[in-house]
Amino acid sequence: HQTKLRVGRESEAYQTKLRVAREGKATKRQAHPEAHQTKLLVIREGNATKKQAHPLAHQTKLRVGRESEAYQTKLRVAREGKATKRQAHPEAHQTKLLVIREGNATKKQAHPLAHQTKLRV
Repeated sequence: HQTKLRVGRESEAYQTKLRVAREGKATKRQAHPEAHQTKLLVIREGNATKKQAHPLAHQTKLRVGRESEAYQTKLRVAREGKATKRQAHPEAHQTKLLVIREGNATKKQAHPLAHQTKLRV
């Protein structure tokens, strides 16, 4: 069964189907940006309502999800990938850090009150 699923997913027909679906979604997003935003908003509000209605279930779901082997592997791979990129492109990494720091400083200056409130909170 697993092999059948894998072979099915790797088939050209299935890949084409996925690509067409992705492109269709992207086209719809561009054609109806407001409808897309509304859809996102509805999803977000639905998620928030579920979280409030079942706080314990939500916490358990988060914990179980974070402790799963697949998620831990995903994190580890991401971390290792970042470390490899840092070593391979040390200058690019430094530039990225510098840009982030400057962006943060600019935000602090632009919104000093918001920044103070954030620090206080």
